[in-house]
Amino acid sequence: MLRQLLLAEARFGPTEELRLAAVLVGRYGDPADHRLLTSLREQNPDIRALLGGLPDHPGQLRTWATDFDDSNHGQDPHDEPALAWAHLARRQGRTELARCALIRLLDDIGPRDEGLLPLLAHEFTLLGDLPQAARARQLQAAART
Repeated sequence: MLRQLLLAEARFGPTEELRLAAVLVGRYGDPADHRLLTSLREQNPDIRALLGGLPDHPGQLRTWATDFDDSNHGQDPHDEPALAWAHLARRQGRTELARCALIRLLDDIGPRDEGLLPLLAHEFTLLGDLPQAARARQLQAAART
């Protein structure tokens, strides 16, 4: 499943999601995964830059991935903001999952979160949920007054 995620993200080019997928695949240290990551890097110079530090030897793949993961992402996926998961779901075509996560965020919005409202409006617009985008914009306008 992680290999499929990696290949799906590679279609979008050099993104943070691609790097994360590469790290998740690399944590297993499989030599076949090293060949896959190397081939992705060779196909696109931007992906080469994104996956900088990828070891030349398959035996070092697990260490590279673990070190990168620990230093950049920590240990717990729950530490990732809900907006990041909604964004990823939208990019993967999981529209309803993204929409539900965004609605929960919008429903729970508080005074400290008003900076999140333009981002929510944008995500709803990208999903085609214009009523929820308008709702986010109305809350943003109300917060300014």
